[in-house]
Amino acid sequence: MSSPTEPAGTSEPVGAAGAGVRPARRRGRGAKLGWAILLTLALIVAAVVAVLTVGSLVPGLGLLSAIANLLAATLSPQFALAGLVIAAIGVIAWRRGLRRSGGTAAVLGAASLVANVVVVAVIVGAVSDHGGSVNLAKATFGLSSISAPAPDEVRTYDRTQDGEELTLDIFTPATRGDDPASDLAPAVLYVHGGGWSQGSGTTTAADHRALADAGYVVVSVNYELSTESNPTWDKAPAQVSCAAAWLSEHATELGVDMNRLAYWGDSAGGNLALNAAYSAAQGTALSSCGGTVPVPAAVVTDYPAADVRASAASTVSLGPLNGAGLSQQYIGGTAQEFPERYDAVSTATYLSPQAPPTLIIEPTRDTLVPTRSVLDFAERARAAGVDVEVAEIPLSWHIYTQIAADSIGNQAHLSIGMNYLREQLG
Repeated sequence: MSSPTEPAGTSEPVGAAGAGVRPARRRGRGAKLGWAILLTLALIVAAVVAVLTVGSLVPGLGLLSAIANLLAATLSPQFALAGLVIAAIGVIAWRRGLRRSGGTAAVLGAASLVANVVVVAVIVGAVSDHGGSVNLAKATFGLSSISAPAPDEVRTYDRTQDGEELTLDIFTPATRGDDPASDLAPAVLYVHGGGWSQGSGTTTAADHRALADAGYVVVSVNYELSTESNPTWDKAPAQVSCAAAWLSEHATELGVDMNRLAYWGDSAGGNLALNAAYSAAQGTALSSCGGTVPVPAAVVTDYPAADVRASAASTVSLGPLNGAGLSQQYIGGTAQEFPERYDAVSTATYLSPQAPPTLIIEPTRDTLVPTRSVLDFAERARAAGVDVEVAEIPLSWHIYTQIAADSIGNQAHLSIGMNYLREQLG
């Protein structure tokens, strides 16, 4: 029944309109809450990206700079993309009335975008200057595991004093025929890093597969790793030399052209590769299994621990990456306790004009194996008559090449290194 003051039939439409307003208001509050949550997440991501970006651009910030420069050559493209998305979210939120938080997100996102584009441009420009190249689409959307591919073959080359097998992980070009001996290929003897105490021949298996796909037979050495009770300063070098001698003896079987052999090593493996190559050139290389240690036509190294005293003096500690601890474990003590051991493993001991041409790919912000110590070694090697080239990669820290396959840093060292191999090996 209608009230006396209302026309008949008007009460139900008014009630329906009221019922429609309440869901609309609830939807509006829900949308606003959703945007608030999205903005909060965007601001958190923006803050993390901003801190890491500042750390990558500003040197001398201790652990922050180490972490940021470790990640810069891998994640800067993704950080730039994140900045673009965050800026877009901020602009949309600002237009929806969330002025303060939306504006903050827009500014942080835009700043992250610009700063990380600068980081990418600086690194890629340096790579290009050194004859390398970077596919930015791969670096942004195509990252994959650095250790995923399996070797084509595993061979035993020696045993430790305790009888443990020492093996070689072998990667071969896919295009080779059934008779490798009739189609000899250039080869890379690869020595992995890991502070002489960690890692394996497949730590950077993606790199080995890339080299094999480019036509190289890659022989990656597993050597005896040091422990607190087993320093290997006098074992690992002889085992690497043994692996090289083994390769020389089995070259025809593997289809390797020994006139086009290169050694390649990173970090501690760079130290071992340099020492094996340079001592072989001197005729002083000691092999744990005898044989003749071949002198390679070239050596490529990434951030090599050429000056072990400098690495042992490093105060940086980033998880398992501890320069002083790893060096002292490898040697069995400090430089003050065992100066002759440090001399025996330092690459300067083996410098001579007979040493093979060498490329050092060096990050400019390395504090674990200090960049200055590597550049000083390069100058000393040149003074001794060694043909040394240095490719400096800016805004990068130790193992920047190994976070992911196809990152900017990973493509940088592979493309520069392969270009050098083509020049030296033909």
